[in-house]
Amino acid sequence: MSIEFVKLETKEAFTVVGMECLLSPIEAPKIWHPFIQNIHLIENRVNSTVTLGVCDDLNQRYIASVEVNKLDAVPEGMVSFVIPANEYAVFKHKGSIQGINESFQEIGKWLHQNNYKGTQKPPFFELYDEHYQGENEESKFTIYMSLVKI
Repeated sequence: MSIEFVKLETKEAFTVVGMECLLSPIEAPKIWHPFIQNIHLIENRVNSTVTLGVCDDLNQRYIASVEVNKLDAVPEGMVSFVIPANEYAVFKHKGSIQGINESFQEIGKWLHQNNYKGTQKPPFFELYDEHYQGENEESKFTIYMSLVKI
């Protein structure tokens, strides 16, 4: 497992649609299977090869989701969520998804060493694209950590 800082990036607000669960190391992985089985129900997807894992820390929930460019309807059993405009530190995680906790520890160290702190709006989201391979050690995905300078 490795984590690499990629860049600082400012993103405009955007909307996601997906399935939510309690924010926990046990519950969050469980939501992905039913979400992927029903992903075809979501209209107006921005990118058909990208999914997002959104941490809504304020409400203690995790949302397996996709970005939409227009919110016409939210399928039954799903929610919509607006990720507000924010500045992010962007990191690339390489390795099995099982190493994600170590990646977040390294991200915390990077934030501290570079005089940043995370925010709670939401604190982070994970971007999974065609490079994501689950348990495979060659798997890659991107973590966007919202931040402010201290």
